[in-house]
Amino acid sequence: MLRLAVETAAWDASLQFDHFLAYLPAHEQEDVLRFFQLEDRKRALASRMLQRAAISAVCGVPLLPPSAIAVQRTKGRRPFTLNRAPDSAPNWNFNVSHEGSFTVLVSEPYAATGVDVCAPTQLRRRPGVPLLQGIVPFKSQFAPEEWSLIQSFAHDEALAGAAFQRLWSLKESYIKARGDGLGFEPLSRARFVFEGEDAWSARASVVVDGKPCPRWGFSLHELPHGHWVAVAKGDPQDIVDAQKGFTRTLRCPAPTDEELRRHTCPAFTIISMEQLLQPSSLPLQL
Repeated sequence: MLRLAVETAAWDASLQFDHFLAYLPAHEQEDVLRFFQLEDRKRALASRMLQRAAISAVCGVPLLPPSAIAVQRTKGRRPFTLNRAPDSAPNWNFNVSHEGSFTVLVSEPYAATGVDVCAPTQLRRRPGVPLLQGIVPFKSQFAPEEWSLIQSFAHDEALAGAAFQRLWSLKESYIKARGDGLGFEPLSRARFVFEGEDAWSARASVVVDGKPCPRWGFSLHELPHGHWVAVAKGDPQDIVDAQKGFTRTLRCPAPTDEELRRHTCPAFTIISMEQLLQPSSLPLQL
């Protein structure tokens, strides 16, 4: 299990970009270089390096040559690996997200996992437009209870913005863990309930189409500069994988409740790009 974050905005790539790029196969290098802006290239490169470092650390394969690490994608563009994880992590899977200053990765040994990082820049709106007015176009994506929660902080835009970020990231983390992406709509189908009915709790559960999902759990983490990260972990039997390439890699398709709940809410470790070149040093729990 891993919870990693790289502050890509702080990474000076001027002297190192090509060096890190060489760790990727040609087609992934092309994907990175399709971006025009340097910050977008940095995020794309960090995302791929996080994936490769995690696979190397867990599966015991070297970073070089790039062909030693087998990364594929589902029809919904979810990345997964064909490299075999140890028996202590029969369903090992990972997910990545990047936004604002951070690129993050999570992995789980049994549960399906998804992650989303939400930066305050995602709440940009026209100058002079109040936040609660600027987010009205998103109202249909929230359950009535969720929208009421956001509105309850109308007296404080910072709190309202944080409430919006947290709920939005929870929804994104859930559909990324499932793998159906845009096929899950509207997002209001998934209603999130914070533990103890505390809007700032670090844990949440989900009700989908009116039915509680007890085999799914969610955690929320605050990163520097106003970023929020949501992590989903749940039943791999709920994964949507049209081509079955990913689900065929899962060696324990029906884990127990105890197995799903391992490492329920670990914190993120912020690491440097340079640390990704030493996968054995990553803070790994299996």
